[in-house]
Amino acid sequence: MKRTYATYKTLASGTALVAATAFVTPAMAETSVPYGSPKEAYIEALADMRPVEFILQSFAAPGAPTSRGMERYAREIEEWSGGKIVPEIFYGSSIIAGNAAPAVKDGRLSYGMIIAQYDPSNMPASALMVDLTLVSKATPIVGMLHSWTTMLDTSHGTPEAWEEQRRYGIEPGILITGAVPSGIFCREPFTSLADLRGRQVSTGGIVHAQQAEALGMAGVAIQFQEVYEGLQRGVIDCAVTSVNVAWVTGIIPIAPYHIIGRHTGFSQPNVNYAFDEMLWEDLPLAGRQLLFDLQKGVIEESMLSGWQQIQLGVQTHYDSGGGVLFMDDAAEELLQAYNDSVVEATRSSKVVADPDGLVDRLLANSDKWEGIITELGYADMDPGWENFADWYEEGKVDVMPIVDRLYEEAMLPFRPE
Repeated sequence: MKRTYATYKTLASGTALVAATAFVTPAMAETSVPYGSPKEAYIEALADMRPVEFILQSFAAPGAPTSRGMERYAREIEEWSGGKIVPEIFYGSSIIAGNAAPAVKDGRLSYGMIIAQYDPSNMPASALMVDLTLVSKATPIVGMLHSWTTMLDTSHGTPEAWEEQRRYGIEPGILITGAVPSGIFCREPFTSLADLRGRQVSTGGIVHAQQAEALGMAGVAIQFQEVYEGLQRGVIDCAVTSVNVAWVTGIIPIAPYHIIGRHTGFSQPNVNYAFDEMLWEDLPLAGRQLLFDLQKGVIEESMLSGWQQIQLGVQTHYDSGGGVLFMDDAAEELLQAYNDSVVEATRSSKVVADPDGLVDRLLANSDKWEGIITELGYADMDPGWENFADWYEEGKVDVMPIVDRLYEEAMLPFRPE
């Protein structure tokens, strides 16, 4: 059943939830808060708004690294709205597991994680750009930053990505995030092309499967929750995923060798975040601006929690008698050739109106953000995989210079006005 305006619930002080008849007055609806304004400006703009609930979820437990982004977002929303937008977080994917798009669409979630590659029929442009994440760099500091900046900038400049999600019934907030670099996690140190050929490998998507096949590996179709047992029993030799996912799911002790390229990356399981469209449209302009602006905190915490999990994962590799290893030149050359073919094949895609423009923009953004990352000093501080566990600690990397630059260049043009 399609929701109506009255489906929304607002919070009336001292009373039970009541059906909303209006969140805002006409004057409030048009009040704009300039970007960069202090907290007090948002509180003042929303002072006469009736409080409204804002539902989020995390797939992890309270306080876990992967819950940091949603917890900070919730905390800042309530504080900066003066208590007029009242968040509640549900943990352990208790509202919906995996792709949260259906729950955001029907209002069970006010803001949630969209996994476009799980629904390419409804979100083909977003899914296509997830395939293109293989252009990202392979090192832990630069790789994370390059992934976020290149993919977010490229996706926000792709009209089809916005349009398809709005047609679906959700309002995009962050289109295609960054991610921790992916690699191959193996039971033995399979670093040479000869070692990799014929190995049974679990992969997390079509491009991962094709990248593994380009290395001569044999893809095995098993559910991800079965990967641990498959590695433990020797049904598979390796799994392609990211170190944070490998750490969270506990496969590193039984697949303690993380094999990556020095310069060439694997595609990444990037997601995006979106708002419940009806709630979004009914909020006053200042409320929409606040929710959009505070996503900078989600980006910052996602980067920091990603590095925290890399550190934990890499340390677990060494504690388990393994480590981070580099594939040989022959293997990396094959992987690079396949990656190049994916990018060039995108020029023939029917998913976007201007596929050549998409590819050209992707490559230009890749170069642009690699330069900015270097300019801001992040490339010089990257310790590489071998030294990351000992080098990284909380507060070691200040990401706000790059987050501010990313927001201003890639997100600010799309801020509600």
